[in-house]
Amino acid sequence: MVKSIFSNLKWRGIIADISLAVATLCIAIATCVYIFPGTFLGEAAAFFVPQILLTIVLALVAFIITSAKLNIFLGLGCCLLLLVSFSFYRITLVQTGGATHNTGESLKLMTVNLEHMRRGEGLLKNAIDSHDPDLVVFQETGGTAWIIEKLLADTYPYSFSPPKGFDADITIFSRLPLVNSSRSEISNMPQNPNITKEFVETTVLVGGERLKLFALHPSSPRTWDRLRAREAYMSYIRSHIRRERKASEDNSSLAVVGDWNTSIWSGSSQFTFRHLGLHTRFPSKLPSNTRYFFRPELSSLLGAQVDHIAVSTDLSVSNPKVGPHIDSDHLPLVAEITFPSAKER
Repeated sequence: MVKSIFSNLKWRGIIADISLAVATLCIAIATCVYIFPGTFLGEAAAFFVPQILLTIVLALVAFIITSAKLNIFLGLGCCLLLLVSFSFYRITLVQTGGATHNTGESLKLMTVNLEHMRRGEGLLKNAIDSHDPDLVVFQETGGTAWIIEKLLADTYPYSFSPPKGFDADITIFSRLPLVNSSRSEISNMPQNPNITKEFVETTVLVGGERLKLFALHPSSPRTWDRLRAREAYMSYIRSHIRRERKASEDNSSLAVVGDWNTSIWSGSSQFTFRHLGLHTRFPSKLPSNTRYFFRPELSSLLGAQVDHIAVSTDLSVSNPKVGPHIDSDHLPLVAEITFPSAKER
């Protein structure tokens, strides 16, 4: 049937026209990611760069099968190669410039958005037990912090969470001591109940080392107001971290983790990595989706990596993994962070 459709001149022309339109539209959308960062279209498209590039490939295959216009195919093919090159460049950029094989003190860190844990907690406990992290950063905890405390009390004696009966977006549970922990809200944000303003900062004592950790959860940019809120949130975080470290002359190693609600191709995330001198690692050196759409079984195809574990250049990141489904619309992200040894400093 497919062969007969492609051999019919009328259908060939229709398929060629549709394929050309789809490829051209997707190239234009993907270009917005790199040419117009910070715009609603550019930031929305940044969530779906792999899917857009795959669509262009499929559309060009259909076009070359059904059309003899080789010059158009070559022109669009060159545009595709350019977009692929830009995309891989951004992936490479955030994975270089930092330590790679430290051998000092280390900790395993997990970050996960719970989506308010509306369902059972058994899957969450299994995910934590299987990966055995030293420290877990939760987002969208809501009023369930006391449930998490009950789950983890025996194995995570240190925590930063609100009293029972109070809500908090971000909570931290740790086997390692936490000191100087604080919860802050960013002012001058658009007034919208769906806009998150909270971030948490703490210092983790890892043997004789100190890790300054910032846990983030800006708003998902689903509307123009929420995009402005996310950009204002990330701008404040960048300035706050730079200002605080300069004022206190604090040269502690730095980790910025959580649900950033921004993909690695976004201009916002790229600027944050560059401005704060951060780097990260991806499983198989490629981003793995931590936020999925519709069903977790389709996470590899319909999703994006919006959760990140980023660290200062003196630290190394290794063994990044995406955890199992926990009845949230996010999957856990796990990685090991290692300090330089005395000889490596």
